[in-house]
Amino acid sequence: MVVPDMDYRGPPAEAGRRPAITVGPADDRPLNGLGMMMLQYLEQNLGEFDYKVRQGLGLRCRVAVQVEKGIATSIAFLGERIEIQNGIDDRADLVLKSSYITLSRILSGQAGPAGEMLRGRVRLGARPRRPFQAMRVLRFLKVPSELLADRPKNRFGRPAGLLLAAFGAALLGYLIFIMLSE
Repeated sequence: MVVPDMDYRGPPAEAGRRPAITVGPADDRPLNGLGMMMLQYLEQNLGEFDYKVRQGLGLRCRVAVQVEKGIATSIAFLGERIEIQNGIDDRADLVLKSSYITLSRILSGQAGPAGEMLRGRVRLGARPRRPFQAMRVLRFLKVPSELLADRPKNRFGRPAGLLLAAFGAALLGYLIFIMLSE
Protein backbone atom coordinates (compact mmCIF):
# COMPACT_ATOMS: atom_id res chain seq x y z
CA MET A 1 0.00 0.00 0.00
CA VAL A 2 1.42 3.39 -0.98
CA VAL A 3 0.73 6.32 1.30
CA PRO A 4 0.94 9.71 -0.45
CA ASP A 5 3.02 12.49 1.08
CA MET A 6 1.19 15.02 3.22
CA ASP A 7 0.20 17.98 1.05
CA TYR A 8 -0.44 21.20 2.98
CA ARG A 9 -2.69 22.68 0.31
CA GLY A 10 -5.81 21.65 2.23
CA PRO A 11 -8.02 18.58 2.49
CA PRO A 12 -9.00 16.76 -0.69
CA ALA A 13 -12.18 18.04 -2.28
CA GLU A 14 -15.21 15.78 -2.26
CA ALA A 15 -16.41 14.52 -5.62
CA GLY A 16 -17.74 17.50 -7.57
CA ARG A 17 -17.17 19.95 -4.72
CA ARG A 18 -14.23 22.29 -4.32
CA PRO A 19 -13.41 23.98 -1.03
CA ALA A 20 -14.18 27.70 -1.15
CA ILE A 21 -11.24 28.58 1.11
CA THR A 22 -7.81 26.97 0.91
CA VAL A 23 -5.57 26.79 3.96
CA GLY A 24 -1.82 26.39 3.79
CA PRO A 25 1.58 27.73 4.74
CA ALA A 26 2.58 31.15 3.43
CA ASP A 27 5.96 29.85 2.26
CA ASP A 28 7.70 26.52 1.75
CA ARG A 29 9.16 26.33 5.26
CA PRO A 30 7.66 23.72 7.61
CA LEU A 31 5.27 25.07 10.24
CA ASN A 32 5.97 24.91 13.96
CA GLY A 33 3.68 22.88 16.23
CA LEU A 34 1.32 25.79 16.89
CA GLY A 35 1.08 26.48 13.15
CA MET A 36 0.32 22.83 12.36
CA MET A 37 -2.34 22.79 15.07
CA MET A 38 -3.98 25.89 13.59
CA LEU A 39 -3.73 24.49 10.04
CA GLN A 40 -5.47 21.25 10.97
CA TYR A 41 -8.07 23.07 13.07
CA LEU A 42 -8.96 25.44 10.21
CA GLU A 43 -9.08 22.68 7.59
CA GLN A 44 -11.43 20.63 9.76
CA ASN A 45 -13.79 23.52 10.55
CA LEU A 46 -13.93 24.77 6.95
CA GLY A 47 -14.49 21.23 5.69
CA GLU A 48 -17.37 20.49 8.06
CA PHE A 49 -19.28 23.75 8.51
CA ASP A 50 -20.59 25.80 5.60
CA TYR A 51 -21.28 28.81 7.83
CA LYS A 52 -17.59 28.86 8.79
CA VAL A 53 -16.73 29.10 5.09
CA ARG A 54 -19.15 32.03 4.70
CA GLN A 55 -17.64 33.75 7.74
CA GLY A 56 -14.10 33.12 6.50
CA LEU A 57 -14.74 34.56 3.05
CA GLY A 58 -15.51 37.94 4.60
CA LEU A 59 -12.34 38.18 6.68
CA ARG A 60 -9.42 40.39 5.68
CA CYS A 61 -7.06 40.46 8.63
CA ARG A 62 -3.71 39.22 9.90
CA VAL A 63 -3.55 37.82 13.42
CA ALA A 64 -0.42 36.68 15.23
CA VAL A 65 -0.55 34.45 18.29
CA GLN A 66 2.42 34.10 20.63
CA VAL A 67 2.52 31.54 23.41
CA GLU A 68 5.10 30.53 26.02
CA LYS A 69 8.79 30.63 25.20
CA GLY A 70 8.30 32.92 22.21
CA ILE A 71 6.58 30.38 19.95
CA ALA A 72 4.45 32.35 17.51
CA THR A 73 2.29 31.79 14.45
CA SER A 74 0.67 34.32 12.14
CA ILE A 75 -2.56 33.69 10.27
CA ALA A 76 -3.48 35.84 7.27
CA PHE A 77 -7.15 35.79 6.26
CA LEU A 78 -7.19 36.78 2.59
CA GLY A 79 -10.73 35.92 1.52
CA GLU A 80 -10.48 32.66 -0.44
CA ARG A 81 -7.10 31.80 1.07
CA ILE A 82 -5.80 31.50 4.62
CA GLU A 83 -2.02 31.54 4.96
CA ILE A 84 -0.16 30.42 8.07
CA GLN A 85 3.46 31.23 8.82
CA ASN A 86 5.87 30.88 11.72
CA GLY A 87 6.63 33.94 13.82
CA ILE A 88 4.91 37.29 14.14
CA ASP A 89 4.11 38.93 10.82
CA ASP A 90 5.19 42.59 10.70
CA ARG A 91 1.86 43.43 9.04
CA ALA A 92 -0.27 41.81 11.78
CA ASP A 93 -3.47 43.70 12.60
CA LEU A 94 -3.65 42.03 16.01
CA VAL A 95 -0.97 40.35 18.12
CA LEU A 96 -2.19 38.18 20.97
CA LYS A 97 0.06 36.87 23.72
CA SER A 98 -1.25 34.04 25.80
CA SER A 99 -0.47 30.63 27.23
CA TYR A 100 -1.20 27.35 25.45
CA ILE A 101 -3.83 26.57 28.09
CA THR A 102 -5.69 29.86 27.59
CA LEU A 103 -5.48 29.54 23.81
CA SER A 104 -6.93 26.03 23.94
CA ARG A 105 -9.73 27.23 26.28
CA ILE A 106 -10.66 29.97 23.80
CA LEU A 107 -10.54 27.69 20.77
CA SER A 108 -12.50 24.97 22.54
CA GLY A 109 -15.30 27.36 23.41
CA GLN A 110 -14.71 27.15 27.17
CA ALA A 111 -13.73 30.83 27.34
CA GLY A 112 -14.27 33.94 25.29
CA PRO A 113 -11.41 36.07 24.01
CA ALA A 114 -12.82 39.31 25.46
CA GLY A 115 -13.28 37.78 28.90
CA GLU A 116 -9.77 36.36 28.90
CA MET A 117 -8.42 39.80 27.91
CA LEU A 118 -10.27 41.39 30.84
CA ARG A 119 -8.83 38.76 33.19
CA GLY A 120 -5.32 39.49 31.90
CA ARG A 121 -4.75 36.01 30.49
CA VAL A 122 -4.60 37.33 26.93
CA ARG A 123 -2.51 40.41 26.30
CA LEU A 124 -2.31 42.55 23.20
CA GLY A 125 1.20 42.69 21.78
CA ALA A 126 0.72 46.12 20.23
CA ARG A 127 -2.03 48.59 19.50
CA PRO A 128 -4.47 46.67 17.28
CA ARG A 129 -5.05 47.93 13.77
CA ARG A 130 -8.56 47.17 12.51
CA PRO A 131 -9.78 45.90 15.94
CA PHE A 132 -13.32 45.03 14.84
CA GLN A 133 -12.09 42.84 11.99
CA ALA A 134 -9.71 41.18 14.43
CA MET A 135 -12.58 40.43 16.82
CA ARG A 136 -14.48 38.83 13.91
CA VAL A 137 -11.42 36.60 13.38
CA LEU A 138 -11.48 35.55 17.03
CA ARG A 139 -15.16 34.67 16.72
CA PHE A 140 -14.39 32.70 13.55
CA LEU A 141 -11.64 30.75 15.32
CA LYS A 142 -13.90 29.69 18.19
CA VAL A 143 -14.97 26.03 18.16
CA PRO A 144 -18.45 25.55 16.64
CA SER A 145 -20.99 24.94 19.39
CA GLU A 146 -22.14 21.80 17.55
CA LEU A 147 -18.83 20.16 18.49
CA LEU A 148 -19.04 20.94 22.20
CA ALA A 149 -20.10 17.97 24.31
CA ASP A 150 -21.39 20.20 27.11
CA ARG A 151 -22.92 23.17 25.36
CA PRO A 152 -23.26 26.11 27.70
CA LYS A 153 -26.90 26.60 28.60
CA ASN A 154 -28.38 30.00 29.25
CA ARG A 155 -30.53 29.46 32.32
CA PHE A 156 -32.17 32.88 32.01
CA GLY A 157 -33.42 32.44 28.45
CA ARG A 158 -32.66 34.08 25.12
CA PRO A 159 -33.58 37.71 25.98
CA ALA A 160 -31.20 37.79 28.94
CA GLY A 161 -28.47 36.25 26.79
CA LEU A 162 -28.98 38.90 24.10
CA LEU A 163 -28.87 41.64 26.72
CA LEU A 164 -25.67 40.22 28.18
CA ALA A 165 -24.13 39.96 24.69
CA ALA A 166 -25.07 43.59 23.94
CA PHE A 167 -23.51 44.72 27.23
CA GLY A 168 -20.34 42.74 26.45
CA ALA A 169 -20.13 44.23 22.96
CA ALA A 170 -20.56 47.74 24.36
CA LEU A 171 -17.86 47.10 26.97
CA LEU A 172 -15.50 45.72 24.35
CA GLY A 173 -16.15 48.70 22.07
CA TYR A 174 -15.42 51.06 24.94
CA LEU A 175 -12.15 49.26 25.76
CA ILE A 176 -11.05 49.39 22.13
CA PHE A 177 -11.97 53.09 21.96
CA ILE A 178 -9.83 53.78 25.03
CA MET A 179 -6.88 51.82 23.57
CA LEU A 180 -7.07 53.64 20.26
CA SER A 181 -7.42 57.09 21.80
CA GLU A 182 -4.20 56.81 23.84
